[in-house]
This record gives sequence, C-alpha cells and structure tokens, in this order.
Amino acid sequence: MTYFNVNVNIGQSGAGQFLFASLPESHQCRAVSRASGKNAIRLSAGYSELNPVFQIEKEIVRVNASENALLRAYRQRPVAITAFCVLGILAIQALFLKLMGQTTICDCGTVKLWYSDPSGPETSQHIGDWYTYSHFLHGLLFYALLWLVAPRLPIGIRLALAVGLEAAWEMAENTPMVINRYRESALAEGYYGDSVLNSLSDTAATIVGFFVARISPVWLSIVLVVATEIFMAVMIRDNLTLNILQLVYPSQTISNWQVGG
Repeated sequence: MTYFNVNVNIGQSGAGQFLFASLPESHQCRAVSRASGKNAIRLSAGYSELNPVFQIEKEIVRVNASENALLRAYRQRPVAITAFCVLGILAIQALFLKLMGQTTICDCGTVKLWYSDPSGPETSQHIGDWYTYSHFLHGLLFYALLWLVAPRLPIGIRLALAVGLEAAWEMAENTPMVINRYRESALAEGYYGDSVLNSLSDTAATIVGFFVARISPVWLSIVLVVATEIFMAVMIRDNLTLNILQLVYPSQTISNWQVGG
C-alpha cells in the first residue's frame, strides 16, 4: 500500500488536501476524513490504469460528539473565538485588580506613555516602563512553553492560554502577599501594586512577544531573551531573572548591587 496527497475542491466545503491510500490490487483508493467546521468530509475515490482520473464521492458525517466544544467553535470562527477569549480574560484581570483596590490609572491623575524611573513612585502606574520589556519576554517564553507542551493546539487557543497565564501572573503579583514580598527588594520599596492601565499594558506586551516568537526562528527568540535580560541589567540593574529570584529568595547582596552599593 502506498500513500499520496491529493488536492480537491468539494462544492461549498472548499478545498483541502487529503491523504489517500492506494490499493493496487483493486485499483481503488481510500481517503481519510478531514474536519470541516461541525462536520467532516469523508471521501472515496476510484481510478483505472487506462483512465487515471479520480471519481470523487462525498459523504458528510457528524464529527465525534466527544470533541471539545471550544475547538469546534474555534474551527468555525477562529478569529472571533480567539478575540472573545482574550477580551474575556482581560476583563477578568481588570475586575480582579479593581476588587483588590488598585487604581484605574496613576494616582497622579495623568497617563504617560513611558515612565523612566525604575524605582520611582509612578513605576507600574503608566502605559510603559522598564518592566514592560520583562512582560514582552513573557510572551516569548509562553509561546515556547505552549509550543512544547501543546504543539497541536490551534495558534489562537495557544494565544488565549498565554494571555491567561499572563493574567494569572498579573493578578498574583497584585495580591497583598506578593506586593509585600516585592517591597523587600531595594528597587521595589515604594511598590504598592499596578494600576489597571499598567497591568493591561503589560498583558498587551506579552501578546506582542507571543506574536514575535510566532514569526521568528528559534535562534532569534533566544537572542531576544538573552539580549533583553542583559540590556535591563545594564540599564536598571534589574531584569526578569533577578525579579523572580528576588521574589522567591531575596538576596541582600543583589539588593545592595541594585542600589549601587
């Protein structure tokens, strides 16, 4: 038995590539099913040695009812379902921060595109700051993680999962326990949590990082992670690695170095 691919057009069901199994002894072919929305297209084809033209017969059958409802809906409207999931997660994230008492925007009453002082009172209150780079790296890393553990999931579902992971991070770091833990670091002594605007902007940076990883070769993503970590360490004496280290296991030596001691 041999296998080969054939491109076919089937009315309103559209074009698709099907894997056919050739059975030389009977001059017949069988085709595997291809999912198409809530249905599947099942094909059979026959040919003869004198007239090697495929005669296509179509049969529409219901997809296995055990298939995940979200995946079925995603196949029908991938962009809409992805947008719905992402926006829903962002809404939950914003609501959680408000319930935790975080401000919508900076208490100063202004909205800045960029705030440059990494240890200033308005860090984590505006649209962008030095830690936006760290959240960009989240996107690269979450893409890699989901590529490793769930490579067969559609890209839109993986994006929604990445946003969910980032939202979970954002919500966790704005709980009193984590805020107080951050404040043990020399650079975060004045930290009192993120504004809703800053938190959502951080998640947007993660989405950008996810798409950059999507279109970049692996080596470029690795270079971006390493270069960004070095850049942040040189510029503000902090980065994603040090941030996590100081959160999990605070080091006075690192704190002294961060304040120039």
